[in-house]
Amino acid sequence: MLEQWLKDLGLIGTGILIGGTVLGLFWKADEAFSEEFKKVVSNRLKRMDFERATAGWPGAFTRLFDRLFGKRHLSWHCFLRSCIASSISVLLLTLITLTFNQELFVMVMEFKELFIFFPLGAFVFNFLPDYVSLIETRYVLKWMSTHSSNWTLGALLLFDVFATFLIFWAFGLVGSSIFISASEGGLYILNVSEFLELVHFAIWPGGDVDGSMYAVFFYSTFITSIWAWLYASSEAAVRLAMRFRNGVRILQWALPIETKPFRSIGEVAALFVCVSYWVIAGIASLLQQTA
Repeated sequence: MLEQWLKDLGLIGTGILIGGTVLGLFWKADEAFSEEFKKVVSNRLKRMDFERATAGWPGAFTRLFDRLFGKRHLSWHCFLRSCIASSISVLLLTLITLTFNQELFVMVMEFKELFIFFPLGAFVFNFLPDYVSLIETRYVLKWMSTHSSNWTLGALLLFDVFATFLIFWAFGLVGSSIFISASEGGLYILNVSEFLELVHFAIWPGGDVDGSMYAVFFYSTFITSIWAWLYASSEAAVRLAMRFRNGVRILQWALPIETKPFRSIGEVAALFVCVSYWVIAGIASLLQQTA
């Protein structure tokens, strides 16, 4: 019983930590922008015309994106910020992986090669693809800022996910071949079946240590895409609630939309992430107990 309580507390704490990290991306954003720009964002959140209101979010998100990573992509400042964001996402995803599979922690501790592989793997499979993915997301956001159709914006978001997938596996194919060649003492290039098996490991690792490491690096590459999806969906949720009288009253009481619109969006995004994680973790825990 005590073990189950500790596990449940760990799941609750992990959800709060993830939500807090998401909120942290938005918390100080309002201090970085002028009152005029915040007024524009605030007015869009309160706009009842849903179709017109959704058209403007890419421009606001692009400015938030630039404030975090800088406007000059080819700079050490941007690369360092990208590496920090990648490291945080890897730590969170590792924590999530371990909370879903506690036995994996013991396996990781016994997997001594991990401590040699992880630093090199982080650079090849995490820092570099995340940085390239970052510039790809910048261009997608620039394209999105010139379009007003929700269908076009949705298509570009899906394109961003697909492009990020290709970027990771371009580095993954080369990096895996290099690591295997180094361990085998000769040139080795993955064949198609081995590559597809690696993709399967990354998407659905199960309890395998190698697969779990690939999965952590793989999903962390989507951090900027996930951030964009969270921003868009959270903005949409606020505007949708504003269309109802009771929703207006609740939001006016709970969120500082007038003075801190970005923090308001962040609070909704954090709540969404927390609840989603707790629901998925709860279902996974029940399935493990009944198995």
